Amino acid sequence: MSKLLRGSVISDEKLFVEIIYNLEVPENAGLDTSIGVVVEQEASFPDPQIGKGYYWYVNPKTKEQWFEAYDRPLTPEELAQQQADTQAQILMTLVANNLM
Repeated sequence: MSKLLRGSVISDEKLFVEIIYNLEVPENAGLDTSIGVVVEQEASFPDPQIGKGYYWYVNPKTKEQWFEAYDRPLTPEELAQQQADTQAQILMTLVANNLM
């Protein structure tokens, strides 16, 4: 399935992907593909990691795609999970100390 990846040009060999067009749908048939990179399939996103986001890049010459991780603020759900994990660790330590 052909996709058109468009975005900001970082260098001759690096384009920051900002938008993806599915070239298989009729409404995208007339898109100018010269202002992006046509690939057969999208790269698979990395597994999510707490506190990490990913920038998606493509090499316009080779069509190689990759992701670069960056630090991002924790979401409210991640903060809550982090607090729950910390409380569970404290509770386990207290229980273990009292059993000795």
